[in-house]
Amino acid sequence: MGNLKERQSGANLRWLIRRDMDRVMEIERRSFFPDQWDEAEFITALRNRNCIGNVLDPCNIDDDLYGFMIYELHKDRLKILRMAVHPELRRTGCGAQMIQRLKDKLDQQRRYAIDIEVDERNLACQLFLRAMGFKATGMSRYGIDFMYSV
Repeated sequence: MGNLKERQSGANLRWLIRRDMDRVMEIERRSFFPDQWDEAEFITALRNRNCIGNVLDPCNIDDDLYGFMIYELHKDRLKILRMAVHPELRRTGCGAQMIQRLKDKLDQQRRYAIDIEVDERNLACQLFLRAMGFKATGMSRYGIDFMYSV
């Protein structure tokens, strides 16, 4: 993974496919310990008709994935279920690139908001979402609810 920060700009956001799962699981393990999903949870979520998985893929085939996101399409909003960036690539624009893709979908599909729930202990994610224009909207038993709206 050497010099990943220098190569991030060439990343492409594409559909998550089955053969990406090992690399997605590695990012998941490194990002959400001890609350990570297992592969069965990913597959169950992605089998839902309204659920989409994307990966941030480097142009160089030898590199690992830079990040991933799993989100649901609802009539008036998008709900991010899971999102993570490779630990060595945080604060390089990878997360912003993924969030921007979702923001672009809002206008195209008559949706007005993006929702995400964040563990109350995950201050880095909370600050990232705030920088991306999200606002904290409440608390749940699982964490803090954030929303971005147009």
